[in-house]
Amino acid sequence: MSVYRSAEMPTAVPRPIRQRPDVSQLARWLPRIIILPHTVVGLGAMLVAMVTLAGPALGTTTEGRVVSEQVSPSKGGHSYQIEFRYQHEGQEFSGFHSQPIGAATAPPAEIRRAPGAPVRVHHLGVGAVRDAVLLGPEGHEVSHGVPTLLFALFWNGVLSIFLHRLWFVPWRNRELLRRGVAAPGRVLRKFTREGKGVRYFLEYEFTMAGGTRREETMEVSSHAIWDALAEGQAITVFHSNRGPTPSVVYEASDHEWAPAP
Repeated sequence: MSVYRSAEMPTAVPRPIRQRPDVSQLARWLPRIIILPHTVVGLGAMLVAMVTLAGPALGTTTEGRVVSEQVSPSKGGHSYQIEFRYQHEGQEFSGFHSQPIGAATAPPAEIRRAPGAPVRVHHLGVGAVRDAVLLGPEGHEVSHGVPTLLFALFWNGVLSIFLHRLWFVPWRNRELLRRGVAAPGRVLRKFTREGKGVRYFLEYEFTMAGGTRREETMEVSSHAIWDALAEGQAITVFHSNRGPTPSVVYEASDHEWAPAP
């Protein structure tokens, strides 16, 4: 029998809840804190990509000059790199241009721009934060923004899985407990999945007010809570006011009813 079963569900909505005392704060918050820098990287990459790609339509073109050049080893051969500087609103800014040259150890004459050579620079930004590219004879070079955009889409796509699990699902479950519709149910099966760690899951069924029966699966964050539940045990399920999904098992959640003040 679950140690969390309670017949005294608050009747007022939103229902007062509090975190269960045996749910580890460290286990809940450490992964959330770790993922925040990755979120900043993803948002920053997306911002840089959008600013870069918007440059042709929104940026400013000005004259600049090359201050240095070098050839460096890169994947697949060598790359020709240029540092340039330009003026904007009385301030001097620096920019960099890199172009692959394959197996060659020196840039071809048609792309080389020696120190001191004048260049046209297209730039976009706010204050000291600016993105700048060189203008070539064929127009604006925006291709360097495409890899950044592809990286940002991939990074944020993977990151969204973890954000959904670590931030959205806990918030959604709290809201279901506070405002959702209660329905009787029972535990069908308990199982685990192993990867970098062990994850605990619960299969359950519940019957809605109109007689509709649903089967769902829920991940349980705490081994102690998961272990306290038994297959076939009666449970209380809270589902959305708009339908059977999403839903959460009260006895398997991280929260319990808070006593009336």
